[in-house]
Amino acid sequence: MATRPLVFISHPIRGDVEANIESTCHWMRWAIRNKGVSAIAPYIGLLKALNEDDPKERDIGIEIGMDVLLRCDELWLVGTHISEGMQKEADFAHKHDIRVIYGYINRTIDEVIE
Repeated sequence: MATRPLVFISHPIRGDVEANIESTCHWMRWAIRNKGVSAIAPYIGLLKALNEDDPKERDIGIEIGMDVLLRCDELWLVGTHISEGMQKEADFAHKHDIRVIYGYINRTIDEVIE
């Protein structure tokens, strides 16, 4: 059985959280189906377990996300812009020699599919 590269999908969440979660899931589905990777976004589950509006809980969620990111082969930044949390993930990835893919920023999933 071949091992797929493990890719952390980083997407803005604040603002319209539900729409951003849905968009993240679309990106994950696209990456899995079209790029042959194991795409993950651990913050989606963490949003259900932790309170995003509580700074301490948000920091805990980011810390857990960084722990997961350490196990990944690549970080893909996707969505309409790079949020504060995404920038922290990118900085962390660079520091730990994890490949960062910026090619999907300022694009919607619909633009990539077409």
